[in-house]
Amino acid sequence: MKIDALVPAYNEEPRVGGVLQTLNDSPLINKIIFVDGGSTDRTLEIAKGFSKVKILALGEKGGKGQDVGRGLSLVESPAVFLCDADLIGLKEENIKSLVEAYAKNTKGLVVGLTQKNDHYYYHWIRANLLPLISGMRVISVEDLKNVLSSPLSNEYGIEPYMNYYFYKKRQPISKILLEGVNDIPKPRKHGHGWKPHLEEGLIVVSRYLTIYAKQAPKDAYESLKSFIFPAVEERPQTFKTNQTLIKGININYAKMGSGQPLVFVHGWANNWEGWLPVVDYLKSNFSLYLVDLPGFGDSGNLPEYSVESASEYLIGFVGQLPQKPQAIIGLSMGSLVVAEAVNKYSEICQKAVLVGPVLKEGGRNLAAKTLKYSLILLRYFTPGEAALKKIIETRIAAYAMSKYVNMYKFNRFLVDSYGMIGKKKMRKEAFTQMGISAANYELNKILEEIKVKTLLVYGREDKVSSPQFATEKILPKNALISCISIPEAGHVVPMEKPQEVAAAIRQFLAK
Repeated sequence: MKIDALVPAYNEEPRVGGVLQTLNDSPLINKIIFVDGGSTDRTLEIAKGFSKVKILALGEKGGKGQDVGRGLSLVESPAVFLCDADLIGLKEENIKSLVEAYAKNTKGLVVGLTQKNDHYYYHWIRANLLPLISGMRVISVEDLKNVLSSPLSNEYGIEPYMNYYFYKKRQPISKILLEGVNDIPKPRKHGHGWKPHLEEGLIVVSRYLTIYAKQAPKDAYESLKSFIFPAVEERPQTFKTNQTLIKGININYAKMGSGQPLVFVHGWANNWEGWLPVVDYLKSNFSLYLVDLPGFGDSGNLPEYSVESASEYLIGFVGQLPQKPQAIIGLSMGSLVVAEAVNKYSEICQKAVLVGPVLKEGGRNLAAKTLKYSLILLRYFTPGEAALKKIIETRIAAYAMSKYVNMYKFNRFLVDSYGMIGKKKMRKEAFTQMGISAANYELNKILEEIKVKTLLVYGREDKVSSPQFATEKILPKNALISCISIPEAGHVVPMEKPQEVAAAIRQFLAK
């Protein structure tokens, strides 16, 4: 492996010749980019005497980070050897050890440490406890560009920020002891005493403080935020949506298939896309209308949201269809909207299908009340309502809800494909107010009085509502109601078992 070397320098006349001679003789070095920061001694003149050296004379003293950045524009190899110009005793074997270590992991960083003395413990302290500010490094050009893009790498901040960059990137920093190599202490270097050394030290310390007291917490927060609140990538829609004006607001819907119409209403915290898994099993025989309720998906907004008001817009939407639907089908909260619409206007459709309808019973009734009062508190505390919406639309919350509540067997692909866009698009007011309304809604009583043939479809392992309770307590009170439960499915049974749900709908409509 052969790479270019980059050597920033300022007034290094006594030492620069030895460094450049070793680099010039090394078969591992293609060329040497020598960046002179306005030296006032013979440093620049000495550098011109080596065949591999390409001079970049800046004419003025700048910061080390800026000088390296300018020199990087002349580097042609995929990696670069950053080398200090004030080294004493640099040998070919030192260059070889650094380059070979880098070749083993080209995504990492290799740092060469000078040998200040022969005591191993001192080297260990420098490598593991003291700030790592050595200037001999082998790094990929891509990583160095990323390091230099941060203002924290300016002046003498390049090494501290480079260390942090690889720590954040979770790539190793290999530390190689360069035996026999040393440098001149700063106080003795240019005859200016301790002042230049202290100034450089203050810059390095300030960079470390800025990085680990300010930048690191900020990066940690951004990383956590991107995990908890990831951007939801919209899946390309394979179906075109349309909008129609109902009672002054636009109602969004997708239409597909041909034949007798079926209307589908989504569940809480979703939109029409939640029904897509079922579509392929029905579109060959039916015209499918997948509707976004007000405040959800791409439909318009209402001043107040409730199951009752949503049902009015559903009735208005169905009234605009060219013919009466064979059935209106609702999932979870959507099943309450369908039940309310059918109860208000029994001529709206021939039949109704309620998937995962939530009935009030025992412990589940207590859970519904707890949810209701929690949502009521959030409704009148706007920051809390907004925060809840932010949480709901995150993948981590969606996964947790699916794994522990909605699904029999957690399937990340289904959640990502059919459960995320609706959460992003719903309005926070619609979410909280529809949740309160659904918790108050007396579906048990409505089903006892409903005058349209209605099928209740449950996942057998539904944790939200019980198919057994529906069969034992609701069916005996109304002969128009029937119920089925689908094995190995939870509350969102159309996602988990779309083919079985479609078959149940077909069979119900064929009777």
